Amino acid sequence: MEELKKMYEKYGVKFEKPKRDAPKSFQEKQFTNEESFSQYISEKKYCINKEEDSLIFLSKLDRRYFSSCIFRKEGNSFIKIAHINGTYYEESQTLQITILIVKPEERGEGLGTLLYNHFERKALKVFKIKAMIGSLPYWTENIQREHFYKNLGFNVYSSDENGEILNKIKKELNEDAIVI
Repeated sequence: MEELKKMYEKYGVKFEKPKRDAPKSFQEKQFTNEESFSQYISEKKYCINKEEDSLIFLSKLDRRYFSSCIFRKEGNSFIKIAHINGTYYEESQTLQITILIVKPEERGEGLGTLLYNHFERKALKVFKIKAMIGSLPYWTENIQREHFYKNLGFNVYSSDENGEILNKIKKELNEDAIVI
């Protein structure tokens, strides 16, 4: 953070550390009946991969873009509670996670881990992947996020040996990874 502060000062700009507890990009999705939920799935070209208890796991492939999400069924309602998006790069055989987010009030229940594991298994069926990569913009110093990604097997690179801020994650995948 000090390097970033110095860079701002060098250009005469007052540095203010961003204040943000959680990404604001979670989009609320709720359907009040099975018909509207089914229509959404069809329009967005999702596939239902599995249903477990009250959770419904969906995935979608659009050329090199891959995404998964989890909806919770409560009575006749279907509520989106988590999603992940990724972009596949064939030349480097990497899948870049562009976002992984769990609805704020649903965090801490293991849903992010469930979603990521589902996403990885499905992605390995579709793409030849050597590594999963991603960026964690300015909130990398958030200990919970670092802990989350480390528990999934990622290396978290907050900065390089020169102190330059990287905020990157990377997980090497074994070529012999078992796809279930």
